[in-house]
Amino acid sequence: MTPVTLYCLPHAGGGISAYAGWREDAPANLDVRPVRLPGRDGDDAEPRHRMAELVDTLAGEAAALPYALFGHSVGAVVAFELARTRSAAGNAPTRLFVSGSVSPSRAAKHHDEQRHLSDDEFVARVERLGGVPPDLLADPGSREVLLPRLRADYALAETYDHQPGPPLDCPISAFAGRDDPTVAAADLDDWAEHTSAAFRRRLLPGDHFYLSTARPLLLRAIARDLEV
Repeated sequence: MTPVTLYCLPHAGGGISAYAGWREDAPANLDVRPVRLPGRDGDDAEPRHRMAELVDTLAGEAAALPYALFGHSVGAVVAFELARTRSAAGNAPTRLFVSGSVSPSRAAKHHDEQRHLSDDEFVARVERLGGVPPDLLADPGSREVLLPRLRADYALAETYDHQPGPPLDCPISAFAGRDDPTVAAADLDDWAEHTSAAFRRRLLPGDHFYLSTARPLLLRAIARDLEV
């Protein structure tokens, strides 16, 4: 069986390290490739502050076939918009995997305005959600690097304007942590309206960043869905 290339898009402020260990732990039918976003992980381009700009940048990159998309938190909406753009160009993914996010039709209404907070207030908000080690935010050098890309990603989410359109032809699988304080099971079910194909929802042990603690379970579930 030819492995499916799984392109993985990170959460706000995240980079390729968000998927550390995935390539090593992935089942044989998965070729995991974390996506390097503009302005991070050694890329000196400007971070993208608008969804359309980021999707246009990513859509032009070559994709190995067959492929699927996985996105967590704001990365889930990026993955969805990328799937729409590539599907319209005749290069649809085999399946879309979304994680830790409300559906695109609700995403614009779900976010408070955080990107304009002062640095201290903004860092406190990020720390409450988790996902960024507190020692990095406390270190002045690391904080100087992290804050611009965190603000860019929050702007990406907070200015997102979902445009209604035809549902995707590819199936969607939606995941979240059972103890995620920001996304409930009903929020995941709303993703079903964005596909004309199969939909599957799963809750796994953990909070918003269950990806680390439940990684083996998540990877096995992804691999099974790609076999259907």
